[in-house]
Amino acid sequence: MSSSRDSDLTFTFELDKPIEIHKGGEVALISKIVFESPTSRDLKEVSQLKQAFSRGMLEIQERTVGKESDVDLDKVKAAGDITGEDIMSAMAISSEPLDELLEVGRKLLVSGVGKVDDIKFNSTMMQQLSCDTLERMVGEYCRFFVMKRFLEN
Repeated sequence: MSSSRDSDLTFTFELDKPIEIHKGGEVALISKIVFESPTSRDLKEVSQLKQAFSRGMLEIQERTVGKESDVDLDKVKAAGDITGEDIMSAMAISSEPLDELLEVGRKLLVSGVGKVDDIKFNSTMMQQLSCDTLERMVGEYCRFFVMKRFLEN
């Protein structure tokens, strides 16, 4: 259960539990999905996820003003320790309903950015994932691509 950066343009997501795909008339179990960076066709979904993350971070800052916080975001960013789970937690705090954000993430992930053995990751494959896996996948995708600029600054 890990994700690894292959390059600036792709990362590999390891599934908790393999899913079935149909390839060449055969059924195969796969445990990894390779994701590519979003393109301009994904602008709406990427923007919605960025806004939710930014709102969540603003909410966290407002809640901790004048209080000692356990999280020093600058130190975390410098250490490169922000995870997909951290991103999803920040988005969950935003004013956007989490189910709507996950639906946006699901739409983005089946838009053509994912490949399984050279087959487009699609909604049939997505339906085999648990809710936890979907949430982790959306968080990791955001970590590697959607929030990349924020995490680098």
